[in-house]
Amino acid sequence: MQIKIAKSTRYVVIVSLFVIVIAELVQLNLGETVAIYWHLGHGFSERCCGVDITVPLMYFGGKEDNESLSLITTPGYLRSRVLHSPHAMIRIAKNSTDLDEEHIRLSTDRVIRMWGHSGYRLRGTRTIQVAGSPLTCSELYLERLGAVGPGDQVLCIGRGRYAYFSGSPGLRDEFYSIVRTAKVTPQ
Repeated sequence: MQIKIAKSTRYVVIVSLFVIVIAELVQLNLGETVAIYWHLGHGFSERCCGVDITVPLMYFGGKEDNESLSLITTPGYLRSRVLHSPHAMIRIAKNSTDLDEEHIRLSTDRVIRMWGHSGYRLRGTRTIQVAGSPLTCSELYLERLGAVGPGDQVLCIGRGRYAYFSGSPGLRDEFYSIVRTAKVTPQ
C-alpha cells in the first residue's frame, strides 16, 4: 500500500515539523537562549552604579535601576530539573549611604542569623576587592535547596557597595571572578 501525498503537502509537513523541533529546542534551553539573545543586544559588559562589569556568555541581566545591576544564569527546564545544572544570580549595588566598619559588621551578623534560621550554615568569610573597594564576604551553604540540590548564598558588604550571589555551589568561584573584574567608572 502506497500513500500519495502532494508535493505542497509534504513541504508544509516538513516545515511544520522543523518549526516544532526548533521551538522545543528553544524551550528546553530557554535560559541559554535568553542569554545569547541578551548579548546580541548588549555586548559583553554592563555599566551601572559606578562600575563596569564583564558579563560572561551564559549570563544575562542588566540594570534594575541606576543603583543596582543583576546577572542571571539559568539552564533550560530539562537541564535544570532533570540534570540539576548549575544556576546563579549575581547582584552588585551601590549602598544608599557609606557604611562604617561597625555597620558592616552589624549588617553581616543580621544576614547570617536570618539565613541561619532558614537552614544555611556559615561556610566561611573572606575579603575581596571589587572596583577598588574592599568587601567583606560571608559564604553560607544549604544542603538541599528544593528540587535543584545544594545552594550557596554569598553576601559581600563594603563601604560604598555590596555584591550578592545566590545559586549552585559550583558557580561560587565564578561569582568571585566576575565581581573582581568590575572596574570603577565615572558616574
